[in-house]
Amino acid sequence: MTQTVVSNDLLLSELARLFAESDIRQIDRSLYESWPSHAMAFEDEYAVIAVWPFDSVDALVNGWGAAQDHVVRLLGTSVVNTDPKSWDGYLVLAAVDGVPEGLAAELSNIRSDTRRVRKLVVTADDLPSRVSDPLEVTPHIRRALAPILDLDVNSGLGRSDPLDSLPTRLSASLVAAEHLLAVVAAYEAGGSLLDELHDELTKLRETEAG
Repeated sequence: MTQTVVSNDLLLSELARLFAESDIRQIDRSLYESWPSHAMAFEDEYAVIAVWPFDSVDALVNGWGAAQDHVVRLLGTSVVNTDPKSWDGYLVLAAVDGVPEGLAAELSNIRSDTRRVRKLVVTADDLPSRVSDPLEVTPHIRRALAPILDLDVNSGLGRSDPLDSLPTRLSASLVAAEHLLAVVAAYEAGGSLLDELHDELTKLRETEAG
């Protein structure tokens, strides 16, 4: 079976597809035509998201500050102060090579720096090196970009929500499958998973004691 190397082009193509499924639209290129051709900007009702790929992690570490400056200028020129997304900007920094040991701490610092815009970093450490189908990279991207991507995206292509099969796959190892169902329901409703699980286990102990 032929496998494809996960490249910047494949990553950007899959990002654009996932953003489109989440109703995150690409911003007109004329608003940021000074950016490198491979860098892109997107928006939804609440946020502006820039995607800035680099040839290497070393280039990312050295160039993320300049990329951030460009994004801040875009926010300043295309978003009015009354717009709810005027304060919510994301910069996705991507480099599909592995992380040299000496740069791991630098990437951690970038991720934790929330000044001006929030930074998300995607490297080869977050992705498979090769895939047989481009969609194989999807769950890895979702994990890396969880703060951005809509968790309730309609797959539309026959790909089921993994939560649907979770009770069946794991119920044999649980005290009661309904506990897992309750936790999944709490997750889908945006509630606290730990609180829901605590309530379910409390009910179980009370039932056993009675």
